[in-house]
Amino acid sequence: MGRYALAIGAGVFGAFASVCGKLAAHQSILHDVCVNRGMYMQGNGEICWTISLLLRAAFVLLTLALNGVMWSLFIESMQTLATSEAVVLNTGSNILTSAFIGKLLFGDKLSVIWWAGATLIVTGMAVLHSKQTKEHEE
Repeated sequence: MGRYALAIGAGVFGAFASVCGKLAAHQSILHDVCVNRGMYMQGNGEICWTISLLLRAAFVLLTLALNGVMWSLFIESMQTLATSEAVVLNTGSNILTSAFIGKLLFGDKLSVIWWAGATLIVTGMAVLHSKQTKEHEE
């Protein structure tokens, strides 16, 4: 696997873990999906609550599993890259993946200010970490 792929993969898995956490924490999202699919109308109003409860439990487990994968990849990436590179790549890929997932699944609208802020965060981290790396080398 490429040197950078581990850090980028860690960010992507972290973003998916966050989405699963959001789905696990907000029962109304899953319940609304069930109702919109017409399951609520099939005679038993409790079925959507039962389905959403089971799905929430599954998403909690999936959140834990994806976080485990994320940490494994991140730790491995720090063994092949400088810590600063791993942190910046992880954070950048996490922010970008979260943005795209939020747009696709939740219809999030990301303004120019959001994109500017995300860019400044990643750029600032890169500058700070590169400065720390240079100071450490001296």
